[in-house]
Amino acid sequence: MKILMVDGALPARDCSAGERATFDLIDALKALGHSVVFTALGTNGRETERLHALEVAGVTILGGHGAGLNHLHDALMETWNTVIVHRPGPALLAAEALKAAGVVSVHWGHDIHTWRLEAQRQRCDNVPRHKLLVTDVTERRCWQAYDLNVYPTGREAEHVNSAGGRAVALPYYRLTSADLAPALWSPARRGCLMVGAAFHEPNFDAVAFAVAEVLPLLGPEHGITVVGEWPSERRASFEDDGVRFTGRVSEAELRRLHADHCCLLAPLRFGAGARRKLVAAMGLGLPVVTSEEGLRGLLVRDGLHADGVRIAATAEQFADRVTELATTPALWNTCAADALAAVSAVYSASSFDAAVEQTLQRAEECHHDR
Repeated sequence: MKILMVDGALPARDCSAGERATFDLIDALKALGHSVVFTALGTNGRETERLHALEVAGVTILGGHGAGLNHLHDALMETWNTVIVHRPGPALLAAEALKAAGVVSVHWGHDIHTWRLEAQRQRCDNVPRHKLLVTDVTERRCWQAYDLNVYPTGREAEHVNSAGGRAVALPYYRLTSADLAPALWSPARRGCLMVGAAFHEPNFDAVAFAVAEVLPLLGPEHGITVVGEWPSERRASFEDDGVRFTGRVSEAELRRLHADHCCLLAPLRFGAGARRKLVAAMGLGLPVVTSEEGLRGLLVRDGLHADGVRIAATAEQFADRVTELATTPALWNTCAADALAAVSAVYSASSFDAAVEQTLQRAEECHHDR
């Protein structure tokens, strides 16, 4: 098949979870033998680096990317089997052009943005009401306009279907053999690993909570390492002897950090979608300590099975879970093994690729049924 992928900007493998998920989809499509062409409606910097990453992945870049909707109209003059548009903003902008072209259309939503912003507004009171309303209208229009909407959790897909759209749940993350590795407890493993950039508000809130309320309850051997982009003004109030910020790191360094720490700590208090940091840690055999909110959406089962994940609600419970893992080798090994088995069954490359192929077939069926 000849597939056109559209987003607001070119993705990078080493940035956000959403951009990594875009590359996971690209890798699956290429493994399935499809031809992938990418175009962006706008730009966001690091263009040369991003173009190179896409070319290495075997993607053809459509000439004139970044020129907006006029460029997309021109691109749709070609024949495509399917067009996949990422995120609600670009998807709404592209909807009329796709309808006019009569092509099979897929909205790759990443998460229900309205849910995440609504939870952030309730928790942090820093989301203007008009932004929430605009996002809600945008997503609802996408659900109606596209042949198929794709989300990482059953909960989100069911919501879209109940609102009159057509949606399926797909794992979203693709773990290769390098991402799936058994691990054993070792006394050399120390401290908690946290992953996520500060610009994503759920990550900032989680680190603030962990540093202010969980860290004081842990012993001095249990520091916190934070991986991801954190501007100096956002990390200044957190930096002390027990907190270390690494900035963005390579894949090899991130794997090493997983091997060095006792657990992945993810005390998420709001958000949406499935959290890649949890899936990645489980695949590398690092036990996860998270909240019910963090677990929600994992393995497209919306928290019905913990699968080796340790759940906590209060600061005291988070501290207890970390301490239990650090002092009980048998528990640590059991959690690591159960987590690896769970993600292997759902997020392995073979499982992910099969789900993508089924999704493409479903989109074509929906297109012909409309």
